[in-house]
Amino acid sequence: MRIIEATTWRVEFLLREPYTIAYQSYDRATNYFLRLVTDEGLVGNGCAAPAPEVTGEQHADTERALGDAAARLHGAEIMLAGSVDKCLAELLHGCPAAAAALDMARYDLLAQKANLPLYQFLGAHREEVMTSVTIGICGLQETRHRAQDLIRQGFRALKIKGGVDVEADIERLQALRSDLGAAIVLRFDANQGYTVEATMRWLSAISDCGIEMLEQPTPAGDTSALHALRAAIDTLPPSSSRLGVPALMADESLLGVRDAVDLAARGDFNAYNIKLMKAGGIDPARAIAAIAHAHGIPAMVSCMDEAALGIAAGLHFALSSRAVTWVDLDGHLDLIDDPTAGAVLLRDGNLSPNGKPGLGVELTA
Repeated sequence: MRIIEATTWRVEFLLREPYTIAYQSYDRATNYFLRLVTDEGLVGNGCAAPAPEVTGEQHADTERALGDAAARLHGAEIMLAGSVDKCLAELLHGCPAAAAALDMARYDLLAQKANLPLYQFLGAHREEVMTSVTIGICGLQETRHRAQDLIRQGFRALKIKGGVDVEADIERLQALRSDLGAAIVLRFDANQGYTVEATMRWLSAISDCGIEMLEQPTPAGDTSALHALRAAIDTLPPSSSRLGVPALMADESLLGVRDAVDLAARGDFNAYNIKLMKAGGIDPARAIAAIAHAHGIPAMVSCMDEAALGIAAGLHFALSSRAVTWVDLDGHLDLIDDPTAGAVLLRDGNLSPNGKPGLGVELTA
């Protein structure tokens, strides 16, 4: 099965609900699409959603890498992944989101060839999974209002962004737990905004709030701070509220497979956040999940601001992996005029595939 046509193009989406995290505010998202046509008439689609502060690549890098890859792919045998990877390794180096687009397009074709939805092609572990949905940094009353609205929509897990003002973060989480009761899952992402001291203050104050996880509280590049934080958590006396400590999850510290190995050896994190865009696609994501599983580290599959096509790729991977405990795949929900809407189905806070072969998307440039 050879590629006879490869096309790439850029789409800039406006967001229905702009949001703020610890280091940036967003009101739009840029995605890059890749479309591969084969000599058997099958069409595979991929999506790249670069974010310089996470994936380390500029948008111009992604656009260039995908364009160069498309030119190089003509005539490539898609069934021989090794030859394709070797051919494109230099072009895609340092551009994991671009690599992710190619990887998901290839898997889309392989699963279509087998006439199976991708998660079944990979080895289905479940049929659907609950996703969290994100509330950005905002005031107390707006946080409460947004949370109630999301619960009315059927979501049962909320991820709250913070990391700028620890006392405000504590107040918001305590209010949400009081408002929503114990049945709603609460997760928190500091996006590298805390010091060790601020994190310990946060942990002490929310110990009775039942927060499921704390993502990347300290800067990814400050390994000494992270190590000090882990040591502080591990030395809490038994009489303290240690049972209230959420899972400490690596996000910006975990980009690719090498990071997964290094983090497992250091032991600072006890949960992994896997994103296809920072890992470089489904293949490396599966390798990271295998490392996590071997070390008894639960994983979450998360996303950037991605079209439903990218969310579908993450979902299919998550449904096929025993290492994946949680899912945070909501990056498509606020995109206006997404041409791949319908790639995933959302009901009562649960995500499922649309049942079509491959990624289930028909996309034209």
